Amino acid sequence: MNNLIYKLHDVIFGSRSPKDIIGYGHDCVYHLYDLQISAKTLSVYLSMQNGNKVAIVCEDEFLFLVGFIAALYAKKSPVLSGAADLRAFHLDNSEYDILLTDSLTDNLNEEALNSKTVVDLKELLKVNPLKPLNMIPKVNKDAALTKPLSDSQTIIFYTSGSTGKSKSIIKTLNNMQVESEALDFLYSQCLNDNKDLIENLIVCATVPCTHTYGLTFRVFFPLLHKVPFYSSMLHYTEELCSVKNPMVLISSPAFLSRISENIKAPDVKACVSAGSKLEDNTAARFNSWTGKTVTEIYGSTETNVIGFRFNDGSSPLFTLAEGVKISKSSDGEFTLYSTFIDKKFKLSDNLELTENGVKLLGRTDRIVKIDEKRVSLVQIENELLKHSEVKDAYALTVSKGSRTSIGAVIAADTSLINKFNEDKEAKLEFIKELKFRLSQVLIPNAMPKYFRFVEAIPVNEMGKKVKNVMEQLFL
Repeated sequence: MNNLIYKLHDVIFGSRSPKDIIGYGHDCVYHLYDLQISAKTLSVYLSMQNGNKVAIVCEDEFLFLVGFIAALYAKKSPVLSGAADLRAFHLDNSEYDILLTDSLTDNLNEEALNSKTVVDLKELLKVNPLKPLNMIPKVNKDAALTKPLSDSQTIIFYTSGSTGKSKSIIKTLNNMQVESEALDFLYSQCLNDNKDLIENLIVCATVPCTHTYGLTFRVFFPLLHKVPFYSSMLHYTEELCSVKNPMVLISSPAFLSRISENIKAPDVKACVSAGSKLEDNTAARFNSWTGKTVTEIYGSTETNVIGFRFNDGSSPLFTLAEGVKISKSSDGEFTLYSTFIDKKFKLSDNLELTENGVKLLGRTDRIVKIDEKRVSLVQIENELLKHSEVKDAYALTVSKGSRTSIGAVIAADTSLINKFNEDKEAKLEFIKELKFRLSQVLIPNAMPKYFRFVEAIPVNEMGKKVKNVMEQLFL
């Protein structure tokens, strides 16, 4: 795709009217001119700073856009860690040079930010306050003088770290633009090809812009398709339902599973979900609540979008996105070939490829070795879930000295956990019962040696189970 329809430069500094509305805040309107002026101001400042890596930790979408676009035009690499708040920002000092944020407060430890250049994005709006419509020119002459972005400019993402230490994944601007063009048909299908007929349509989100999913669907999609966004991130059902505009909802299984259905549903025209598996009952409840199926995305930080399915709760198969192919080798490994990334990629998922689509069977990288025996952590979890008192389970390796064993974190009802706290014998009997059940199907090396009970398995905002938090339970 050499002649892309969707170029980020064209929609920011191209022929589009500076008076166009690009987004809405809680009590304000953002026009394209506001973005152009603030991004240009910041880009000039960034271009004079040492270092190339600009970390953006930001929840407000307009401010994120200002920082992201300014970094690109300053010929620096945006660094997206997944964090939208400094309290969740855990990159080492060596992994970024400049920090842009909208969550800088007096309570945050300034020493933790070391001697880095830190920019409070909220201060930018004091330098460049939003302009009323009658003060915005019909043509921004400076826009025409702005040089186009290079397609080879890099964006640095960090994986969620839900299975260990985060690692950096480098993408190019071209990767994101090619993906957005290929997903154009998906956007149309979500809205039954009538996007332009939906008056006052906006894009709302319960996830941040600071990872690949958020960047694709909160930033590139609204901008390139010229649909205004709601700048604030939505955290609760009440906030979601307070939005009166018809919306495209960009969300996650974690948020969708927590929706309070006793509140009247907002006017959802389409919903996209990604980040972790969307359970059938969650998809079915959302369908019943809004009358819309969830467009569930299959992909990762490394791969961008791989496929999608319109999930109404009936476990439909995934369809591969345009420009994506998957091959299976004789030894059962799956390799991804995608126009959204620059080289082939070995998948860690176990798949069933059929003529009608793709079925996800779990991850193959959750195989560990205990005393030279291969042990499937997923199998252990699946066997634990067969017990009626086990709501959820997570298996992991636990090292004590030179010995590595299996630990199991089990989510159970509060009443059962309270009982175990009061009656140690009851807890031991329950563990004994679990071990007996597991011994019928698992090899001895796979038997969990340690058990911990919680009310809910800890997950991040995308619904992914957070391994490092659970590791703390076994210290």
